[in-house]
Amino acid sequence: MKHGISPAILNDDTMGQAVWMIDGYQPAPVNEGVFSAISMQTAPYPMLPHHGLLHTALGDNIADFLQGKESAEQALSDIEDAYMTAAREKGFVN
Repeated sequence: MKHGISPAILNDDTMGQAVWMIDGYQPAPVNEGVFSAISMQTAPYPMLPHHGLLHTALGDNIADFLQGKESAEQALSDIEDAYMTAAREKGFVN
């Protein structure tokens, strides 16, 4: 059995560290929103298919700006180009 999904990991210390999707987990009041969303079959984030494309474009193109290797304008241009290329390939834009 995999350790990360084993009910054996649940104890007084681990119960409050996360929202566990493991048999035996007892949610705290702070977790009510998570379980309410699950019971309503709410779509997980990102809710729309194009959000994943934007995350990829950001992740692939932000590092040079954060490292001071290119300007914000260049990074944003690179992100936009990457997103638009991926969105066209998926048929989200023409």
